[in-house]
Amino acid sequence: MLAPRGGCLRRFLEMHWASALAAAIGCACVGALAQWCYARLGWDLETLLLARMRPAVVTPPLSRMLVTALLLGSVGTVASAGVLQLVLRLFGVAARPFPITFRVVAFSALGTLAKLIPLVGYFVALGATLALLVVGVRRVHGIATRRAVLAVVCSTLLTLALVIPVAATVARISR
Repeated sequence: MLAPRGGCLRRFLEMHWASALAAAIGCACVGALAQWCYARLGWDLETLLLARMRPAVVTPPLSRMLVTALLLGSVGTVASAGVLQLVLRLFGVAARPFPITFRVVAFSALGTLAKLIPLVGYFVALGATLALLVVGVRRVHGIATRRAVLAVVCSTLLTLALVIPVAATVARISR
């Protein structure tokens, strides 16, 4: 049994990996489009806060936001799943193989649809994505919530530690 209960998580676990990836990319693009629209209208709290800290910050072009969403939705999903599976193995709690963890990460991308909420959507999406990831890891790998939270936090920090230098290098090169 893949997940103790039915519902959306079970559907994600049963779908082909390419369908799960396409769903994750689609959710990322819808979220990016909503965030861009709200930023243009002044209804995005994240953009407003960034503008207060750095007044020169303007809303990036839609094309850049969609390309970023495509990259994060595709490469980011695979990389995040790999790092999460590594962390679960290091903790000795990886009860399922990588393809199942990959689908759980793709499932958590549904949280990005919360960006459709004006003003606070970015922050709600961040919390919803992490919560869905914790729930998915807990159910699929059959571990306690505390261990699932620890695995998700560690994998998120490790992913950020790997991604930030790469992103900074790419940004430096593209100038």
